[in-house]
Amino acid sequence: MEQKTTSHIIKGIIIAIILIAIDVAGQLINLKFSNSFVIGNDIIIIASIIIAVFVEAKQQAYSLQFKDLFVYGFKVGAVFTCLFFLYNLLSVNFIFPDYIDKKFYHDIEEARKTQVITNEQIQAGIKLSKKAIKMSIIAGSVMSNLIIAVIGAVLSAFIIPKKTFNKVPNI
Repeated sequence: MEQKTTSHIIKGIIIAIILIAIDVAGQLINLKFSNSFVIGNDIIIIASIIIAVFVEAKQQAYSLQFKDLFVYGFKVGAVFTCLFFLYNLLSVNFIFPDYIDKKFYHDIEEARKTQVITNEQIQAGIKLSKKAIKMSIIAGSVMSNLIIAVIGAVLSAFIIPKKTFNKVPNI
């Protein structure tokens, strides 16, 4: 009797729910712009994908090969990325519409720390920058999450034990 396994879709949804909750908490307590917050999210994504692939490998009695483990991990990451993209779309437009302004002023303060920027330069770049920031947030979340998902899938495919099969040639 074949053992039933958990779908990559369910695992991707669980990861997305966890990271959406963390993102909302980060927004509410103003940690969203912290580098450690971003790195922490990336570590959580990688660890979640490794755990999801490990559970799948265990359910399959470690009979999956490298490519199967990688593909499964990438599928989990793709589901998570799609759901997180939808969340980001809703977040910047409806849930946290002031996020763009916060991001914009945070970037201005960071630029002022590293270089001299005049108020005239700031005013000239405001209109163009706000539209660019919104698109970069949405597109950047997709690309960065997919890259992190690939890293998690590759790491999981490397570290999860696999059964070795001795192939005996047919004579």
